[in-house]
Amino acid sequence: MSVRTGLASRTLFAAPVLSVVCLGYWAIANHGSVEPRRVRIGFNIAPPYFVAGKSGGPDGFVFELMEAAAKRANVRLEWVLSKRTRDNSLQSGELDLWPLLASTPARRR
Repeated sequence: MSVRTGLASRTLFAAPVLSVVCLGYWAIANHGSVEPRRVRIGFNIAPPYFVAGKSGGPDGFVFELMEAAAKRANVRLEWVLSKRTRDNSLQSGELDLWPLLASTPARRR
């Protein structure tokens, strides 16, 4: 395994874990609400992380991980199949969260 491949696989593993941590932190900060807060979360079909389920909605590793974290944090996820780029969907307000989003210099600006 090359260094580049190893870094890519660690990044792909770390991204959903970081998303869960962020979701948990956000839920703790907003814990006063009894009603589950709705969070619009984007996805696209990207096996093995996201695949199309029988109903056409998301299924796969990231979906299951995010749903479990949201349930524990009393957050209701509204999964949105985004036809725009991740950055455009988040900047426009169409989405609140995208679970597999790596940090890049352009995104940090």
